[in-house]
Amino acid sequence: MDYAAGLTDLVLAVAALGGGLGVIKRGERVGGLGLILLGLAAGLGAVRFCLWADAAVLHDPASWMAGVIGLPLVGLGMVGRSWSIPEGAKWVAVAMLIVVAAAFPDHEEYRVAAAGAGMLGGLVASAVGRRWSGVGGCVLVLAAGLALPPVCDALGVDFIPSFHLVMAVAAWLLSRGLSPR
Repeated sequence: MDYAAGLTDLVLAVAALGGGLGVIKRGERVGGLGLILLGLAAGLGAVRFCLWADAAVLHDPASWMAGVIGLPLVGLGMVGRSWSIPEGAKWVAVAMLIVVAAAFPDHEEYRVAAAGAGMLGGLVASAVGRRWSGVGGCVLVLAAGLALPPVCDALGVDFIPSFHLVMAVAAWLLSRGLSPR
């Protein structure tokens, strides 16, 4: 068991699920759904790392979906906040994300591209809309995926718990960026 990974995944689950539910309650369903997907993956990770290693069969695909569908939905929610995209158009984009994700199962490159594109879109939209917590959340997600691995290697720090904690702060910031002013 990897308790550090499990407990930090639990922190991420609480931040993402709490933020996602709060965002949905305040009217941003698409972005909130993206945070909930992230939170569900993290919750399964907490079970995997602390209680039941065989939960990897659930955690791995859930983590893939959080990157391929969840983070792009968060970015789409932020774009919708800044440029008033109609709710129906957002749900068409959700359906398209799901279809494309189903076409590329087990392609790590697609997960990185989808999550990165979602966060870049969210970053631009948040900057244009002057939603600085959204900017910070997107930057943290991008940094967690791109810059954190070599930094952890250089410092001799375990990557997984560090990633979970950075993502927990990012989820909180993203939920604030998705919330109405």
